[in-house]
Amino acid sequence: MSYFDTFLPFFKQHTGKFLLSGACLVMLFLAACGDSDEDVAFRKAICALAAESRDVFVLGGSDGESFYSADGGLSFERGNSNTTSDLTDSEYNLGVVWSVGKGGYLGSQLSLGADYTLSDSGTTEDLYNLKWVTPTIGLAVGDNGVVSRSTDAGITWTSQTIGDSHLRGVDCSSATNCWVVGTGMGLYWSGDAGETFMRLNPDLGLDSTIDFHGVSTPSEGAAWIVGSVGTVFKTTDFGISYSYIDSGTSNSLNDIYVDESGNG
Repeated sequence: MSYFDTFLPFFKQHTGKFLLSGACLVMLFLAACGDSDEDVAFRKAICALAAESRDVFVLGGSDGESFYSADGGLSFERGNSNTTSDLTDSEYNLGVVWSVGKGGYLGSQLSLGADYTLSDSGTTEDLYNLKWVTPTIGLAVGDNGVVSRSTDAGITWTSQTIGDSHLRGVDCSSATNCWVVGTGMGLYWSGDAGETFMRLNPDLGLDSTIDFHGVSTPSEGAAWIVGSVGTVFKTTDFGISYSYIDSGTSNSLNDIYVDESGNG
């Protein structure tokens, strides 16, 4: 099994979120301009990645730029996201690519290379992470505690405010149990697929200004959280108790993936 095959579940489930603290992947593209032999170089920050397979994936980033590949990245074609807002996350659901971004952007690409169809996310807040809990239930989280939710496979979305954190990550271990993380030690749990949330307060002696950026939920009741200044901790009992983990760094950690065996 290749490294790509090992980590493909991460890209499918977490969509390779490289945002936060300037951590977007910067890609350099070369293009010929007109009849000139001179190459024109431009840089784009790629913050969203959705992989359907090791060969087929879609990229999104700054200024609404969208690219896709059907040959494992040997070549790319430009897509049309129908926005100039930054794209921050993408995920496949039922063969459709869904993307979120700044200004409450929410769009879907029905087939590879098709123009994105815009949807009303129910908010104008910046959205940063997207998770399909089931094929019909989707959650998108963003600034000022906003969670946009769909229960009909993305046909309609409604938003709610679950707290005062700027929300940065969401993951679900089942069709009901979901975790959301955000700034100011924002940690929220839902036992009803995101219909309602409860704020949790991990007693780890952490500074209240620490921001949580990413969460992975490998099994029921378990959640691994990462954030600023190298913060890593976990719970295995739905937030009753927590264990702090020494990450060996004080750098900001932006996302995490842990499998059911505890490998990450």
